[in-house]
Amino acid sequence: MDSGNNPRPTTRPRPRPWAKVVFDAPNWLYGHGLGWTLGGRFLAVQHVGRKSGRDLTTVLEVVVHDPVTDERIVASAYGPTANWYRNLQEHPATLVRTGRAEFVPEQRFLTPEEGREVAERFGRAHRFEARVGPRVMAAIGAVPAGTFDDPVEMFASFPMVAFRPEHGPVL
Repeated sequence: MDSGNNPRPTTRPRPRPWAKVVFDAPNWLYGHGLGWTLGGRFLAVQHVGRKSGRDLTTVLEVVVHDPVTDERIVASAYGPTANWYRNLQEHPATLVRTGRAEFVPEQRFLTPEEGREVAERFGRAHRFEARVGPRVMAAIGAVPAGTFDDPVEMFASFPMVAFRPEHGPVL
């Protein structure tokens, strides 16, 4: 662990085998054209590899969806060094698919203050998931076990990105 305020270690723990299978399911579904079965709970973001220049797709859980603005917020549980997150810093997302909707997104990176508000909102809306969140994140290797007691603190520590349709809500 570093000596600063960042509780993340420099090396990531390995996910447990059962967690890898469970958490890879949305990738499999989107990869086989069945992402729509997940409704709006997940999204597939297409982006450009910062080194390879290749078109890539990453499936992410939607933390918060604002139905008025159609903005969807995702979090990088693996921090700012996650490849998809770093790719989006280099090149904006090219396409977002969620449920049966598909759109060219505007993207923005949330400030830490906005991230805390989103974490609090998620905690209120998804009490069970928030309560088990620290154990689940430890199981998938996103955070070391025992690092966080407060799920809001944990979720607020994740960098977040918001996507909304470039030309208004998708109908």
